[in-house]
Amino acid sequence: MADELRHVCSTTTANCAVCRSAGVAAWCVLSPAELGVLNQAKVTRNYEPGAVLYDAGAPCKGLFCVSSGTLLVERSAQGGEGRRVRLVEQGDILGWADFFRNMAHRHRAVCQTSAIVCTIPSQAVRGLLLHNPLLALKFLSLAAQDLERSERSDLEQTYFPARRRLALALASLKNNHGEGSASGDIVITLPISRRDLADLIAVRPETLSRVIRELEADGVATFSGRTVQITDLDRLLDEIEPGEASAA
Repeated sequence: MADELRHVCSTTTANCAVCRSAGVAAWCVLSPAELGVLNQAKVTRNYEPGAVLYDAGAPCKGLFCVSSGTLLVERSAQGGEGRRVRLVEQGDILGWADFFRNMAHRHRAVCQTSAIVCTIPSQAVRGLLLHNPLLALKFLSLAAQDLERSERSDLEQTYFPARRRLALALASLKNNHGEGSASGDIVITLPISRRDLADLIAVRPETLSRVIRELEADGVATFSGRTVQITDLDRLLDEIEPGEASAA
């Protein structure tokens, strides 16, 4: 607990009944009374960028619901270096797979932006599961979605060229981190470093740099630090579905 609190800006309060995350997370099946139980049991904290929510190997003592912010889930590779697995955004729940396995955390979760995360103790989660079977079905649905996402990622990393993988990542990032500019372009503020971005799409940093130069040369996007300006969204989408673009 002491290690966890080192990374906390402050504790805060949040009401599950009005939290946007509760409406899209597994908790959406809970009744008002059950949401009240969840609200009383959870502990809500503010985290700074770079804060470690939990490390691989740490005991799993409950679930983590992301009320706001972006986190990066890392899997430790052989040799101790972390390989980035996926980004976690508002409404996502962390730790549920380890909770149901009754084992320590397999991965490491690190805040990439300021974040508000609610910790729900294991005892409270078990009580809610016993009281409302629909909650168990929601977590089963999460497991199915996670498997589908993993299979899709494996397929992309096996068969898709690096350029297409980067285009997919940018298209996904623009949903939570992009905004329109006065010129009509879309500006994305990356919540992760370029090295993390390379790990996210499973390419070497040198390969990522080459693909970035290609996209810039072709007028699809420009990159400056953590800012990406999508100058031609249609062409970016064509990178994702090259077959459809050719047919058109």
